[in-house]
Amino acid sequence: MRPSQLRIFAGTSRRLFRSDDTQELLVKKLITHPKFSHSSLTNDVAVITLKTKVKIDGITADVIPIPNKEPTIGAKCTVIGWGTVIQFGPTPDEVLNADVYIQPYAICKQDTLFTKGMLCAADINDYEVDSCQGDSGGPLICDGFVTGIVSFGIGCGERGSYGVYSDVYYYRNWINNNRATQQKLNGLPAFALAIAIALRAFRIQYF
Repeated sequence: MRPSQLRIFAGTSRRLFRSDDTQELLVKKLITHPKFSHSSLTNDVAVITLKTKVKIDGITADVIPIPNKEPTIGAKCTVIGWGTVIQFGPTPDEVLNADVYIQPYAICKQDTLFTKGMLCAADINDYEVDSCQGDSGGPLICDGFVTGIVSFGIGCGERGSYGVYSDVYYYRNWINNNRATQQKLNGLPAFALAIAIALRAFRIQYF
């Protein structure tokens, strides 16, 4: 994708409604991971540089840091997005969120595509709680940090399946090396404005 094909929105939780707080921002540069693979879905991460800064007010728009430690197994996290409410179902206007839990590597590894740089999360007591089509690129927030990026999964909310996310901590050095400089951020913590996204606008499924 070219930068001109992308738009970044901030300041709103609504997908279809614009308010006085809605910010539509143009993209200056899209830096994709040089080893991203469409077939294996490895290195599913990128950094976006904006042409203008996000207006930060701490209410409608704010910064969120990337983690400084590995994900904690069993940690309760929240995934956020405008993806479909059920598999192949309608997409909401208001952003939705769901609580899921980081799963052990041995469980995640049951997925044949799962490898280093990925983590998986689910609510084993309610498999219907999951990310879905349209959520790719969205954040998995754990303890106030962007810990994961929605990447792929087997359908949505399938029993015994887990949502797979790019592990932000694993890619922290690459993100930091490609983010905006401290000088350009006018004193804001540089790591907090690093934007890591998945490259696809839809959730990949395989069966």
